[in-house]
Amino acid sequence: MIGISVSLYDKFEDLGVLIDIIRENWEEDYFISVCSNHPEAEKRISELGYDIDYFEKGADINYDDSMDEYRKSVNLKYRVYNTIRTACRGALSADGVEYMMHLHADAWPLSEKKLHKLIDEVSERNASIGFKARTRFFRNRYTPGHFSDQFIVYDADAAKSADLFQRKALDFPPDYVIHQILPMISLVKFGWDEIYHYSTRSEEMHWDGKPIFDVRNPARPMLYNPKYEQVHIATEDFDQDLGKSLQAYYLNKHGISDGPRVKSHLDSYSIPEEELFNRINEYFDSLDKRLRWYGLSSESFGRNVNHIEDFLRSPFRNKIKKVADTYGKLALSKYFRDDEMEENIHQWYNDKLDEGDYPSRFPDAVCDDID
Repeated sequence: MIGISVSLYDKFEDLGVLIDIIRENWEEDYFISVCSNHPEAEKRISELGYDIDYFEKGADINYDDSMDEYRKSVNLKYRVYNTIRTACRGALSADGVEYMMHLHADAWPLSEKKLHKLIDEVSERNASIGFKARTRFFRNRYTPGHFSDQFIVYDADAAKSADLFQRKALDFPPDYVIHQILPMISLVKFGWDEIYHYSTRSEEMHWDGKPIFDVRNPARPMLYNPKYEQVHIATEDFDQDLGKSLQAYYLNKHGISDGPRVKSHLDSYSIPEEELFNRINEYFDSLDKRLRWYGLSSESFGRNVNHIEDFLRSPFRNKIKKVADTYGKLALSKYFRDDEMEENIHQWYNDKLDEGDYPSRFPDAVCDDID
């Protein structure tokens, strides 16, 4: 059996659709473990009647807008790791769970077949974990690496044997983010030869087919992975209900129609494809008009609406600094873009290193046989 661990704060509506995808549209049985640190999470989930196998409320880590930015940032990082850790431990505790995938509530796998294909890939490599990451980020952004924290697959026996999620949130330095904590604990517990970089994310795109690399934003406002049929949409990053309509578009695209929450979502938010895309484009065009005064566009911010709104609200001095910073980054990316950095991390190391340089056991780990 496959376990699905889900972490969230208050996206209970998205959680309901995700559960319907799994329970009402897939054939096999799955163990679903959920963690939220919302103060009323248990009550909300109970009232909604979701078919969940395990729920645990996350730790009460304070977070509100009155805090200074650093304290707020650190507490959010701790909350994210705590809910992921708790949801994963819940799924791993179940009898019969052989593999586990972690998701956020708004990260939806749209194909049961593709999920099993991914797990087969992890199994065939004798890997303990399968993760997505930009190769450039893995090598350069954080030490000791960079994992996406959603659509990540674990071998359950390996994770339990290694006590992978042994460490609590406060065991890590305050500046560490989830994207570096996950590779850190995985490398320490499993070793390099048991991790599998299954996607560089080069196949991922936005609603209009534009690669996420071209808009310099791997996570927001959305991603769609056609190879593994995965979608993540931050609905709050779109005007009015356009984000929810975009979710409905992908549900329809993949033939997902069963379950009360799915049906309600489709009935409430489905609009014709052409109208949907026109309205989304008009929304971003309206942002571009406001940004044009500063020589910028929405793509200067990776289409991240939160960053755009922060910029537009910021004092003029901060805007000037942002403009200079943005043009500097664009210039560097134009002249120093290294496309080879987006090949699989195993392939990248395999191309750069010679296994003959190392003792007999060492090549298996670093110069991996990618074939």
